[in-house]
Amino acid sequence: MAAEMEAAGVSPEDIAAFRAASDDDAEDEAVHVWPVNQRSFRVFTACRWRRVPVQGTDGLRLIYEGIDASEIASVCDLLSVPPAERATVLQGVRFAETVALPLLNRE
Repeated sequence: MAAEMEAAGVSPEDIAAFRAASDDDAEDEAVHVWPVNQRSFRVFTACRWRRVPVQGTDGLRLIYEGIDASEIASVCDLLSVPPAERATVLQGVRFAETVALPLLNRE
């Protein structure tokens, strides 16, 4: 996971802090979310992803393209995200999307 975080531009200090906060011995796949990212995480996990079918040599498969901006806006409304925080939430959702897309589309 550290390699993906580094590739996404996360600083070495933040990666070290994440590792310190994570329980590497845990059997489950618990997610540790810093308080500053709670609202973005809630919006990100509530959004539906846009997927398109792509014909490849091994048949048809769905490729994740991302999250529509209108989907993010709708979820912000449903979760009562204050207008003053929406730009920050959008930035957090787009960052999470950038990290998630390669993982979702790997074969």
